[in-house]
Amino acid sequence: MQPGEALRRWLSDAGEHRAALDRTATARAAFETLPPVARFRDRVAGSQDVDAIAEALRDLFEAPVWVTAAVDAWIGGARRDPFFAPPFRPVSGPFHQGALLIELAEATVAVSIVDPVTLAAHKRAGGGRGSVHFTGRRTWLKFLDGGGMRLAFWRAPEASEDVAALSRRPCKRVEVRDIETGDGIAVDTRSTSYIIESAKRPAVFLHGEVRMGGAALAREYDAATRRLIGVSSSSDRWSRIQMMLSWLRRIGHLRAGEMLGAAIRDAPFFVRWHAMREWLACDPAGAMPELERMARDDPHKEVREAAGKTLAVLAGRRAA
Repeated sequence: MQPGEALRRWLSDAGEHRAALDRTATARAAFETLPPVARFRDRVAGSQDVDAIAEALRDLFEAPVWVTAAVDAWIGGARRDPFFAPPFRPVSGPFHQGALLIELAEATVAVSIVDPVTLAAHKRAGGGRGSVHFTGRRTWLKFLDGGGMRLAFWRAPEASEDVAALSRRPCKRVEVRDIETGDGIAVDTRSTSYIIESAKRPAVFLHGEVRMGGAALAREYDAATRRLIGVSSSSDRWSRIQMMLSWLRRIGHLRAGEMLGAAIRDAPFFVRWHAMREWLACDPAGAMPELERMARDDPHKEVREAAGKTLAVLAGRRAA
């Protein structure tokens, strides 16, 4: 929109701001009452059955006319009203743009467009190198326009909490597939992943993800060496907790040690060790008894080893 009198009036009118928000909320409500979307939400809300959630995603993607209906309505709203904001959260990556259409605790659905020119430039800038990500979750892809896309599929050792063992076993490229419009592909990223190798024209696809019942750790492999180069939490919850624990330490919160200790008792192994590192950074003396217990009794071998090595380093520093 070009700046002008209409924009100036809108910016200065709180009532117009509220009205615009109301129009977006109305558009969101209309989207959620589309029969396929409403059925999907009813089927997955509160479900703990991973297979049932995956089946609901497949059914939602089977006849994706609801996507066209929603996008047409939002485009029409923007044509009629330059201040209309479509009711979705934008998502983007190095070579794609998209919209998060459905975000539930149990599953998410997004629509993405891959730009072939940006994709090719990204590949050239990487010099032929890249990463293969295994997010640890079950996903479903539905190609509304295949775009002449070519996908390479990769396999990795089954996800586990033994990071040392995973680091000794490489991933491998197992299949290349040319995508056609209408194709649907299920991918269990605990052991299978894919890379978009090329596209001839803009490709449009739905991406659905089951947010529960997956692997604890997401993994990243180097596409050239096939070796594991990084792991992280596949859980939004535990990722946020790790970030918050680090922030508590950085701001010098008076109860940081107490909160870090609580995290060590209740969290997955990688969060336990993250919390211990932060605790040692802010209160070494307070953390020492828990570090000693970790070295002796923690149920995860790598945490015990890391705690034992840390004790040895600290003992050496005290002796010096």
